[in-house]
Amino acid sequence: MGRRQQARDVDLHVPARTSTSAGVADNRSQEQKKFAGCTVDQYTMMAIGDYNSYGSTMSCTQYNTGYDDTILTAYRQYATAAGYAAHGY
Repeated sequence: MGRRQQARDVDLHVPARTSTSAGVADNRSQEQKKFAGCTVDQYTMMAIGDYNSYGSTMSCTQYNTGYDDTILTAYRQYATAAGYAAHGY
């Protein structure tokens, strides 16, 4: 499998085997238990924000967006470098 194909297999929804991804996956599960009715993308963004500032998520739309912006900027750069369209969070 080439470098380009490997990059396409990376998804923020699927936890990789790293401590950061595991932490975000755990946070995502916690957010789903605390807040019913959010979208898949909202749960993902809530979990990323909570990873940086645990307990900061207040609702489906009120979470640590400053940290999310930093992560999404890097994510979009990696997606572009890999030659595929980033998910539109």
